[in-house]
Amino acid sequence: MAINGVTPRQKKAIAALLSESNVKAAAVAAGVGERTLSRWLSEDSKFNNALSVAEGRLIEDAGRLLLRGQVTALRVLNRLMVDGSESNQRLAAVAWLDNCMKIRELKSIEDRLSRLEEAYDAIKK
Repeated sequence: MAINGVTPRQKKAIAALLSESNVKAAAVAAGVGERTLSRWLSEDSKFNNALSVAEGRLIEDAGRLLLRGQVTALRVLNRLMVDGSESNQRLAAVAWLDNCMKIRELKSIEDRLSRLEEAYDAIKK
């Protein structure tokens, strides 16, 4: 029986796609034919929507894990910049500055997007 338009076999295939290295391996792991899985991927919008939701959850989980480790990572970089060899100091400093620039760029993009959304909402009214 299909739940939300996705059958139990398709749910198993989605889990396999998220854990296997390619479609063929995912088909084997899920116990479905490779052609069937390829057809679902190319033609079944409900399957693709469910896959997209599952991928989004994995990305969110990975993001939370990365955020939990950020303080430790920054401490390591800071220690290397101060106490490391000259080569490690340079690499740590470059990594530190690179991340500073990325954060600044993301913040700028976020601010610009917010202003655009506000302008769009004002126009719609």
